[in-house]
Amino acid sequence: MKKSISFLALFPLLMLVVSCSKPNPRKSGIGFRLGYTLNNSEFRNDNASFVRSDISVNGDIGERFPLFYQSDEELINNYAYSLWYIDFSSNESIDIPPSLDNATYVDLISNSNGGSVILKSNKTYINEFSSSYPQYSSLIEKASEPSLSVDIKLNTITFGRAWGVFLPISEKHRIYSLGLGLGLSYSEGYNAMNLCDPYIITTEEIHPPNLLILSTQKFRRGLCQNKYNLYHQNISNFGLSGYLQFKFYQYVEENYELVILEIDGYAAVPIILSLNSENEPLPTASMVSYYANIVSIIFYF
Repeated sequence: MKKSISFLALFPLLMLVVSCSKPNPRKSGIGFRLGYTLNNSEFRNDNASFVRSDISVNGDIGERFPLFYQSDEELINNYAYSLWYIDFSSNESIDIPPSLDNATYVDLISNSNGGSVILKSNKTYINEFSSSYPQYSSLIEKASEPSLSVDIKLNTITFGRAWGVFLPISEKHRIYSLGLGLGLSYSEGYNAMNLCDPYIITTEEIHPPNLLILSTQKFRRGLCQNKYNLYHQNISNFGLSGYLQFKFYQYVEENYELVILEIDGYAAVPIILSLNSENEPLPTASMVSYYANIVSIIFYF
């Protein structure tokens, strides 16, 4: 048994050593994909996270736009590459739930026995928010069960350079491709921080698009009741971007490429301090878009 486990652990390394053929480089082209997207937003300062997306409550899952562009790949050697990445994401979400303190939404929902959940203020970071931004303290103190929530509408472009490695099986076949990248981002839209009294997780269950592996996934609808807008921030700024990519299998021909099972992540973090109309600091908003493609095909130019 130990010998078989050792062989499985060493198999990718052995394949890397054995494979001597030069792999076909990936080229620029237009691709078509079947997949889904999950947007994740967080609003925080250096001390605490106040509002954060959660897949269990208002999970922002949707079908991915089917068309995309791929740039030319530069092969560094037979198992390493670099290329330019670019992504456009559109995030429109209402009633993003508050971040929890020493609790999870999965536990709150499972303990509700199928009923709705009225979120208690002491399970959130509303007190930390009130201390960090005292201009809103009087409004928070008037609420019976205050919590925070965010409405957002944001378009983001991320672009940069990525480097990665893969396991070549032959000239046309690759497996286990892993890439990391850094670059810039540009975001435009708005976010609105709201005071809820209270925030309620309803009994309504929402099913995301039926894309095979998500066919049994579902989440609860969250509502910000007695919503009061604390601030509305228009966004038009540059930031830093990060990129993470994993491809399970690639078939690279001269004129096209086939990819089976792919996971991508694009992060955008602003580099300019968020301020309100009185030039007072606000929580920093960071956005991450996760993608999972079941299959995609790229036709080279």
